[in-house]
Amino acid sequence: MQEIESVLTEPLSRFSGNLLKSIDRNGKNVIISPLSIHMALNLVLMGSDEKSKTEDELIEALGYSKLRSSIDTVHGAYNKLSKAFREISEVAKREKLHKGEESEFGHVHTRMTKAPILETWCMAITKDTLLPNYSQYLQKYYNGSVATVERDNPAANQKLLDRVNNWGKEAGFSDDLLTQNDFADPVQVLLLSAVRVEAFWLEKFYEHEADIAFYNDGSLDKPVKKVKCLINSDFSGKFVEFVDSSVAKFKTHHKRIQDANSTQLLELSKHNFRAMDIPLSGDITYTIIEPLDQDKGNTLEKLTEALLSKDSTDNQILLFKALQLLDSDEARTNIARLQMPKFSFQTNLDLVPILQSAGISRIFGSDAELRKISGQGLYVDRARHDAVIEVNQVGLKAAGVTKMSIAPLMAHIDREPIRVEVQNPFLFVIRYGKLPLFIGQLTNLSK
Repeated sequence: MQEIESVLTEPLSRFSGNLLKSIDRNGKNVIISPLSIHMALNLVLMGSDEKSKTEDELIEALGYSKLRSSIDTVHGAYNKLSKAFREISEVAKREKLHKGEESEFGHVHTRMTKAPILETWCMAITKDTLLPNYSQYLQKYYNGSVATVERDNPAANQKLLDRVNNWGKEAGFSDDLLTQNDFADPVQVLLLSAVRVEAFWLEKFYEHEADIAFYNDGSLDKPVKKVKCLINSDFSGKFVEFVDSSVAKFKTHHKRIQDANSTQLLELSKHNFRAMDIPLSGDITYTIIEPLDQDKGNTLEKLTEALLSKDSTDNQILLFKALQLLDSDEARTNIARLQMPKFSFQTNLDLVPILQSAGISRIFGSDAELRKISGQGLYVDRARHDAVIEVNQVGLKAAGVTKMSIAPLMAHIDREPIRVEVQNPFLFVIRYGKLPLFIGQLTNLSK
């Protein structure tokens, strides 16, 4: 995993930040998978002409301009990531299903095992023949498959649609991912990439009806009352207050982090926020980043803009510098009580203007140089992204886990009772190790 992270973490983090900045997020719940979009654009990159302006633009936007090795190293890292995910998911498939542990996701009942499900897949659906090299690279690096639309065989085409849409329903999407219109002229090739994660909390949460569960838009005038939220009354996680030491609520814990990471903490503390990692099975974490004093103008929008900016000294995005500090051993502590929202929502995006804003434009016009896909001059006609999330008492897209934890000795160093109630809009990141799989924000909680 360390080898994969060393290649992918920095470019994927930069891409994630640029992507989120390019989305209209004001007052909206948003979820995207930068990993899925990054993979799809890598498939386009594989089909771009060598040393062309299209290739140069994609290399820059995907975060590879400072890569010391060849682009094949990146494709190879994606191949290893896909294999690692398959091995993890195979454990889930082999385990016996637990009786009575059933949860509803997107109107589909799925009985889950203790192991998480981590999945990536890619597919090229074509009306024509792809170049042999492109097909081979798709399969070699991305475990991708190639399917052909048969003009005179509607039954076979419907079977292909059902295959993709059934996966979508299992993953929690409410609508079909593909329809016959997606194959309508002038489309010649359709590239698909997908990411899926389902995992349990390592320590159990309970549903609780809160008097006030959330403040929509961070406004005290918009409380969401008497709805179910999630409660954990004592668990070991990671927590950092990015504030000045004089106003830190949990001073002992804050001082321990400050002593070990003084420069980094001081730099980020002017933005006045807190962050916590909530661990799930399989090295997956759900990270909540919540601005403090939202009622005094420190809004999620303001914090997000600040954290998505780059540090002038090392050009790193501040959000991922904060995550590095959150990953430190000093951030680990006991949280005596955590209350956070239970929620689910779906995002559907037209990617064309978003990617153009993020610096990718040539692939969408007549200047596109994409002859390595089929040998023909091609361009990207449309690009869409759909993502869905559900956070409930058992995890992210998961149902039920029992775990006996023996806490490390350092978990007992700080007995300061840390109590956290997440009641205001927040940014969230779902990571596997250090890789951002999903990123988004929750601003409104439906009753």
